Amino acid sequence: MTGDATRAAAADTYTRVVAWLPALIALALGLPRLASDAFCLDDAYIHLAYVRSLKLGEGLSYNPYDWAAGVTSPLWVLLLAAWPADALGGVAIKLFGLAFHALGARAAQRLAGCLAASERGRDDELGSPQARGLAPREFAGLGAGALWAATPLALQGATSGMEVSLASWLALEFSRAHLQRRYALAALLAAAGYCARPELSVYVALLALGTAALERRPRSLLPLLAATGAALACAIYYYRVSGHPLPNTYYAKAHGFELGQLRYLAAQVLAPQPVVCSVFGLGLAVLALIRAWRRRRFDLPLVAFAASATLLAIACSRALYSGVTFALSRYFVPLLWVLPLLAALGAAELPKRWATPSAFALAALSAALALHGAALQQRQELGVLRLHVEPARFVAAHVPAGSVLGVEGAGALRLFTPRSLRVIDIVGLNDDRLAHARGDPLARLCYLRAQGMTHVAYPEAWLAFLARGFELRTLASFREPHYAQIDPPQDWTVLVAQVERVKPDFAQRCELRRR
Repeated sequence: MTGDATRAAAADTYTRVVAWLPALIALALGLPRLASDAFCLDDAYIHLAYVRSLKLGEGLSYNPYDWAAGVTSPLWVLLLAAWPADALGGVAIKLFGLAFHALGARAAQRLAGCLAASERGRDDELGSPQARGLAPREFAGLGAGALWAATPLALQGATSGMEVSLASWLALEFSRAHLQRRYALAALLAAAGYCARPELSVYVALLALGTAALERRPRSLLPLLAATGAALACAIYYYRVSGHPLPNTYYAKAHGFELGQLRYLAAQVLAPQPVVCSVFGLGLAVLALIRAWRRRRFDLPLVAFAASATLLAIACSRALYSGVTFALSRYFVPLLWVLPLLAALGAAELPKRWATPSAFALAALSAALALHGAALQQRQELGVLRLHVEPARFVAAHVPAGSVLGVEGAGALRLFTPRSLRVIDIVGLNDDRLAHARGDPLARLCYLRAQGMTHVAYPEAWLAFLARGFELRTLASFREPHYAQIDPPQDWTVLVAQVERVKPDFAQRCELRRR
């Protein structure tokens, strides 16, 4: 009995280690990225600006009490607002996001295990203790979780200060709950997913409608109803704040379909993925879909279709510029887990002598790309420090209280400057009027004049645009010779300037326009 008890305890320990190994891999790969207090995107500081307003009792405001419709991920802002007040430093926020990535790796493991059991016709064993002993299920789960944990874009998203890892985790947990027919939980996760990243509602709709069509289960539409309810609640809030039903981001960044946007998705997002850039990884994904289709088990093809169609929908609805790296590719990350999921399930279909080497080859490739991604992220963080944080500190020290500052980078220049300074986001993400004047440069400039703009912090490349209406005197310049937000890196300069005067001919044009 003692020997049996010892073997049982060892087996239980082994099971627990395997269960949390992907999460441990995610933490091990992500913790070195916490060395810097900076973020790789200035947008992370925009979230923290809204968090600060919430903590000060000013509501979801960009400037004090302005209630701007600039929040596209209200759930992320609310979660950060619940974080201790002294933990608003960059390392604490990165650790918060990394924790969700670790949970996402565990969720990918469990989702793959469920699909591995389902594809073999064991729907009754989904989530049951007896199913743990299935070698294909355990192998597929461990592979999917580990590969997602090491995915370079997912690791960068987790430590970017953005909502990427939260949205990924919610999408994974929703998928598993929905496939297990736990529709009440799936509905809650679907509503939360919309509040984390609105694009996830497309995935929810496709998966729910597909399940309803295949299984004729009306209850499978409950998550779609929940996501729709969350969308309506947010639309009501945005309408009350700005007079429009969608956040400013949509009006400032939405873009009609162009072929170039699909090229961006293929070249900038999919091509660098370990599963795609390796021939055998892509072959494993195809193998998983073929085997599932032949068995007439449609859960996996449905998940793959819903995720792929959503990625295409995101590409078709956003302005995507060739060469721009994580700033745009981050929108696709919450559904990229479908690639390691398919590859792991495909590997589980192979004979054991081929399955393990395939998994190790993909893991090695993922680790190599993750190291390269960490170096790129470090260079991007340095660029954000030089071009956003340092100008913000200069403004805080040298621009008088009560000034009106026009900015292109609206994060650090709001978070690190005094509340008495009014900041106008010229791009329009945090200013309702400018968001709806995107295609009218004169209207944007006239609005800045009407707001009494006294100072600007802007890229040197914008000089011609602002010089159409204002005479500016440069106070300071900040240069990054290898600005890594663009591939290949470029020499980029940000200027802080004072408005000397409004040009008379421009003022007349604004007056004529106003009449």
